[in-house]
Amino acid sequence: MADVTLAYVAFDPGKHTGYAFWTEEGQNHGMGQTHTKEELQAVLRDIPDTVRTVIVEDFILYPNKAGDQAGQRMHASEAIGLIEGWAIGSHRRLVKQMAHILTQARLLTGIDDKKMSHDISHQFSAYNHGEWYLIKEGVKKLTV
Repeated sequence: MADVTLAYVAFDPGKHTGYAFWTEEGQNHGMGQTHTKEELQAVLRDIPDTVRTVIVEDFILYPNKAGDQAGQRMHASEAIGLIEGWAIGSHRRLVKQMAHILTQARLLTGIDDKKMSHDISHQFSAYNHGEWYLIKEGVKKLTV
């Protein structure tokens, strides 16, 4: 099998951070999920130089959620900081997307990460973020 050149990576950041990769033509080429900051750092270190676009779900603490998260570690913010620092430091294009796009992305991909076990759902959220971006940018065509 010929070597695959990866061009895009998408992340769903949090305590467990999902990630997914695509080729320049928009073909998905694997995904996974980390469980610690150290695992996330190892994934970032191993991303090939050919990956030029980094898509990450942004995190905004909405007022209606502030009470629920008072006194909590902001794992998503920490993961975003690691990803953003790596992307900037390695001169890659960083694209932040709001979480609300996942509603439409799920409809486009047919993959509902909200119905999955927490142990695997984040990689599918990352997949949905990446697919949304690639469709929006015209790299992939809608098949529905």
